[in-house]
Amino acid sequence: MNFIITPKCNKNCSFCFARKWRESCKQDMSWDTFKTLVEKTEIVKLLGGEPTLHPNFIDFVQYAIKKKKIITIVTNLLINNDKIIDFLVRTVQKYPIGFLLNGSELYGKRLELFSKNYNAIYKTAYRVDNEMNMRLGVTIPKGAENDIPKYIDYLKSLTDKLINIDTLRLSLTFPGEDKLKGDYYFLNNKKLGNLFLAVTQFAVQNGIKPTIDCIIFPCMFSNKEEFKYMIKFNTKVLTMCGNSSMPLDVFPNGKAVYGFPLRKVAEIDTSEYDNVKQMIKALVSKYQIVNSIAETPEACKKCNFYHKICEGPCLGFKPRPLEFKI
Repeated sequence: MNFIITPKCNKNCSFCFARKWRESCKQDMSWDTFKTLVEKTEIVKLLGGEPTLHPNFIDFVQYAIKKKKIITIVTNLLINNDKIIDFLVRTVQKYPIGFLLNGSELYGKRLELFSKNYNAIYKTAYRVDNEMNMRLGVTIPKGAENDIPKYIDYLKSLTDKLINIDTLRLSLTFPGEDKLKGDYYFLNNKKLGNLFLAVTQFAVQNGIKPTIDCIIFPCMFSNKEEFKYMIKFNTKVLTMCGNSSMPLDVFPNGKAVYGFPLRKVAEIDTSEYDNVKQMIKALVSKYQIVNSIAETPEACKKCNFYHKICEGPCLGFKPRPLEFKI
């Protein structure tokens, strides 16, 4: 379960698909909501916004540890608060915590602060568990495929500053409220496929395990061999949505959606369900109803992969077929 505990953020990424929501939401997740949700799940993934900006962030982590949950913190690590960094360093010595770290758009002082905090946590955690789960995530923005050497140089700047990178998680820019709706820029985009290949090969050559978010399409690659090369690093590449593998995102008010970009399509109140399995089942059925009437791009209908290993863009990319929520 993804706990979106606060809309506050201190980074303002150019590709952020949650910007409109963050600007309109004035609510942090309450103690009562958090504790109730923790009882309904074994996995507690804290994110925002920037989760460390929640006034009860430390208390939330401690409570999840007390309940012996599997904990992951999704953070940009641009933390100028020594109390929080010291807490994380101390905590990873005693309890296994996973990290997914936003490594995109880090330059100058931001890169210095990120690398300082990253190295402090990594050194401590790795001493305790050399199989620790600390992933560096980078989002490939639209247009980056037009200058592949520049993007590789950026990755080199990260490897120069960080003492080690175990795993590099690649993501494709996802649509926000309206920004990329109906913009299928990735379909048959061989340049984008070449960038994914270049980044993956860079990772392998530098001893880094590459992984890929669910948004990757076979039509981005020139041949089946390239696509097979990409997915061999990933056990959960999804090109067929509408199953129970998508994330359950829970907002500060306790409402949940089937992946953040679908929050205006299907939503449930988590207080009406006993566990995550029930919540996902309810949201999957709503997703499938709306997706069945959403228009599929013509390029997908004519594609040899369509309905075989790929169902085209997920509902998050598609313009809303109707302005309603179910």
